Amino acid sequence: MSHRRSVFLLLFSFAIFRGTICTHFRGGIITWKPVLNADPNTVHFSFKHAWTWSSHSCDYSTIVGKNLTGPDDRWQCVIGCNSSSKIASTRFYCTAFSEREDWTLGENTFNHTFQGPGPFVVSFNGGDWISSLVVGSDSSWSMPTTIDLRARSDNGQVNSSPTSGTAPIIRLQQHCNYTLPIHADDPDGDEVRCRWAQNGGTDKIISDPSFTNDECGGVCRALPDARLESSPCRIVYRASTVGWYAVAVMLEDFVSSGSQQPLSEVPLQFLIEVREQTDGETIECRTRLTFTPTTLDDKHCVAIPPGQMFSTFIVVNEEETSKLGEVLLVAPQGLVATEIKEYEPGQRGIDVTWLPKPEQYGQNVFCFSALDQAGLSTEQR
Repeated sequence: MSHRRSVFLLLFSFAIFRGTICTHFRGGIITWKPVLNADPNTVHFSFKHAWTWSSHSCDYSTIVGKNLTGPDDRWQCVIGCNSSSKIASTRFYCTAFSEREDWTLGENTFNHTFQGPGPFVVSFNGGDWISSLVVGSDSSWSMPTTIDLRARSDNGQVNSSPTSGTAPIIRLQQHCNYTLPIHADDPDGDEVRCRWAQNGGTDKIISDPSFTNDECGGVCRALPDARLESSPCRIVYRASTVGWYAVAVMLEDFVSSGSQQPLSEVPLQFLIEVREQTDGETIECRTRLTFTPTTLDDKHCVAIPPGQMFSTFIVVNEEETSKLGEVLLVAPQGLVATEIKEYEPGQRGIDVTWLPKPEQYGQNVFCFSALDQAGLSTEQR
């Protein structure tokens, strides 16, 4: 008997070793899941990284050509393995970029077979974060994820980690109050909570006393006066001081709302820019751009049969004082977007298409937002 597996595209409403040395890191995420019909200790990892466009440039031909880019550094198993050698490269396939905002976003995947069920810690460490940060300028980064392949207590299965499609950069207006959702999903249907990443202290999964719990390098709690709500995960923040800020949180999944023991830990790191309020300027905390009714809704789920192309368009309504500048995407590898074009008078946007590869069967996250020409953003879907 043969089985056909559809692709589910989820849309949301965006000192261990010497690493890369340069001021160009802009954050990222790594997630994992067990490989079906393989060695029980084989794990499929997916990661997204954001870098400065000026250091790792990308354009539409790079995306269509599926050319590897980014630094050839290493993902490393730092706890639970016999050695801390390189288990995968950090090079990636570009999926989105903004020359104007100076960022390149990409993703890649790799499989690794561990010598047992763990738990393990796989990490990417290095330096430096971008030099324009208000807190943690030119500091090191650390992106560890915890993998536990032991059978879950509730269903006897191997766990899969949470995922997120939060955008690599969120732009805010000075003197405005914001509640920023961190979009997270879990393939097992587990409860997902978030917490600030920390450097030091104990880990709830790793019991090794020699383990140094560095989850954020030099950008721990680097968004002053922000409050993080655990579930649903969101940041409450008043944008007071102009500048760039790195945000480092950990996503954890739990078997139930009453459980205090996480099944896994996933790093999520991204940037916030607080835009200056000009004297005499009317405060606009949000762009006047709005998505058209035909644009996909937040938290929409699309089932794509094997071998079929996914296509849609992202279109906004413009106003005289608010024109579309860019559409920002957090997309699966291979998704292709057109340049901005007009659909109707007062409506502009982009077309996107995606033909999933067999190894992408399962849940994939696709998020988008729009920037006006003043740099103000819509909500992320």
